[in-house]
Amino acid sequence: MDYANATPPSPAPSPVPVPAPSPSPSPSPIPGPGGQCAFAWQPGTTYKAKENVSANGRNYIACWENAVDPAANSGNGKPWQDLGACTGQTTLACAPPWKANQVYANAGTSVSSAGANYRNKWWSAKSDPATNADGAWEKLGPCK
Repeated sequence: MDYANATPPSPAPSPVPVPAPSPSPSPSPIPGPGGQCAFAWQPGTTYKAKENVSANGRNYIACWENAVDPAANSGNGKPWQDLGACTGQTTLACAPPWKANQVYANAGTSVSSAGANYRNKWWSAKSDPATNADGAWEKLGPCK
């Protein structure tokens, strides 16, 4: 056999590096039981999704916008998720005081009146949040 004109064998292909899988992102931790209580839930206040409140010594997080009592409306398929027991009570610092001669043109503006904080839902002028005659204000809770 004549090996002078033979084709040499091809080298084995080099292995292709495969990137290591990246770890899946972990969800943000949910506060555990025994922590500081969030601001107290206030009847008549509309809470947005992911806002925290406390009621009856337990913390809750809103699953969607709602105004119902978290102590009676938490669990699977309900507007609040119970985050567990908490201690103490958090008091809001007072927002700037409401002024009768000021126009509050931007929804979401916070003011204080009569020892409580309020947030306007729409344009408001000359409507005291404490009496809420035109329905523009929602009470956020007592303040100091």
